[in-house]
Amino acid sequence: MKKTADGLLEYEPGLPSLQDLCVRAIAKHLDQVDSFGDISAQSLNRLCRIISKMRVLDESTLSLFLGAEKNAVTLYDCTKISRSGLQRIVNECPQIQALDLEYCGRLDSSGLIDFGSRLPFLTSLRIEGAFLVKDSAWAMLFRTCARRLTSLKVRFVGFGPVATRALAIHCTQLVELRISECIDFDDDCLAILAPLSCLQSLDLARPHKPMSSQTTARVIRTVGSQLRVLDLSGFKDIDDSFLLNALDANCQNLQELYLNECNGISPAAMAQFFASQRGKAMVANKGYRRVGLERCYMLTDSVIQELVLHSGATLTWLNINSSGTSQYVLAEQTSGCVNLEELDLSWVRCTADAVLEDVLATCKKLETIKAYGCPDITAFAPKRPGLRYIGRECDTL
Repeated sequence: MKKTADGLLEYEPGLPSLQDLCVRAIAKHLDQVDSFGDISAQSLNRLCRIISKMRVLDESTLSLFLGAEKNAVTLYDCTKISRSGLQRIVNECPQIQALDLEYCGRLDSSGLIDFGSRLPFLTSLRIEGAFLVKDSAWAMLFRTCARRLTSLKVRFVGFGPVATRALAIHCTQLVELRISECIDFDDDCLAILAPLSCLQSLDLARPHKPMSSQTTARVIRTVGSQLRVLDLSGFKDIDDSFLLNALDANCQNLQELYLNECNGISPAAMAQFFASQRGKAMVANKGYRRVGLERCYMLTDSVIQELVLHSGATLTWLNINSSGTSQYVLAEQTSGCVNLEELDLSWVRCTADAVLEDVLATCKKLETIKAYGCPDITAFAPKRPGLRYIGRECDTL
């Protein structure tokens, strides 16, 4: 067992590997490490994640993750790294193609502009928490990077109409775009994204301002045919017309769909959408691999039934947190997702040990079940090697 950041306990199956033990030991004694030496990119990434969680990533340890040979730099917590420290990325890693920075509240406009002008091979950029960067600085970055920028992910930044317009004009080869929880991004900004026809992944989750169903539909009609991933979580104003006339008609290649907290859509329309998608599938087993319907209080038995009929053979990840489905349908239908690996049943009050028995009897690949707010899932819930429960109330007692 281990205690998570929120104080709950999770079950860790089996013993940690030797590699895991080494990674944890290095992170614990980081102040005595001069260099990681010959280490895989995967292990380096895990080290950085652990070190960031321990809040020991600072300017003295930053050099461990930089180097002239690096083609990608990922830092999960830049809270203790100053503006001059972030400048070291440009000076010491001139060849990087992908740059991911989280909690970079000290990054300012000039620092962001330097990323574009002094990193000539940069094609992928993810920035979170850079609240000091002005809208105009983003625009200047996009003018500099232009067509070479293929992936952009921003969250908790000042991203408004000036930045959005420059993005749509100059970065026409964008394949992946995420603009999430940006306070200046509004319905007018959303409309500007329509010309980005090369997009395969579009994540606009949890906007701070209302997004109209009409504008969202206009964008989807333009970019939808190429999309593989779509996240409209928190778009509370999209309605039945958007789902049936825009999403259903224009997004035939989706593999991941997230409509969390989209409660403007009726249960009947949601069921009709999945039924229509099933009818349009041109090949067998063409369905969604990941579906998020968290806090969609309109979820009913018919929605779950149509979803499983459409994507039961392909789903590997499903989130129906807070749905109102019945115990019978939950047991019978969810068990039809034979390739499911992770299932979020939090606050689905009908979930109980007996339901999970039926689910696990057919979902042989299931590894993670989230069960917050499900008091009827007890310590006697079914167990097997490799399966873990997250959020069980009995684990906190």
